[in-house]
Amino acid sequence: MSWVNKLFIDNAELFIRIMEKKWAQAKEEAYAIANILGKNNISQGKILDLMCGNGRLALNLARFGFEVIGLDLSEVLIRDAERRAHELGVKDNVRFYVGDARELLRILSDEAPFDAIINAWSSIGYYDEETDVKIFSEAAKLTRENGLLLIIDTVNRDAILRDFRENGVDEINELIIIRRNKFDPVTSRLLARWEIYEKQEKDLKFIAEIDIDQRLYSLHEVVDMLERAGWRFIEAYHNILTGERAKLYSPINIVARKIS
Repeated sequence: MSWVNKLFIDNAELFIRIMEKKWAQAKEEAYAIANILGKNNISQGKILDLMCGNGRLALNLARFGFEVIGLDLSEVLIRDAERRAHELGVKDNVRFYVGDARELLRILSDEAPFDAIINAWSSIGYYDEETDVKIFSEAAKLTRENGLLLIIDTVNRDAILRDFRENGVDEINELIIIRRNKFDPVTSRLLARWEIYEKQEKDLKFIAEIDIDQRLYSLHEVVDMLERAGWRFIEAYHNILTGERAKLYSPINIVARKIS
């Protein structure tokens, strides 16, 4: 079983709890994305949220009037997104599919064409470079002429290595995640072990241990992959919320246009 399945399927309920830190600014992020789309003449239309999780961006983009399709591997995450769509009153503006991003054309051909595709929160590098190029290539085939691809809030290999720590701790509400990190410079893969605990009064209760094996990219590598997959780089941001342009160690926030 791959680590992707173990994290997003077997431990999906746990991952929903981890994602709560991203929901805190989901509306603000969606607003920034809507502004980027508007600047590129997409003020309405159909958007694909690729690897959408439980819908934090899809649902908020729907609140801004876009028709949004969300795709994720995890049925649990998709069902949670559908529940939230009802709660937020946007169920008529969104549709969700359970499926593997490596099979985009098979799953979503009937929904095409899209005006824009969003891929957020380090949702590339799960497999290998060849697979990522294939995903981006199929995404281009599903996108209308001059449509956009936005890669948002993806880790930058250069920044990770600059600040590399073999051990780290994250605290998300009552969850404690201890990260044991290794980096393979030959394959550019981050090999991390997450030990997840839950705070219970003065004690910690062990919940799960999950190994992560993710290919990390520098900004120029992602740009090269996109160009090979049928996209033309437009710009990169340091922070989409402020509009600040990319710096040397910025997270990867890319806007690309489909090549005609």
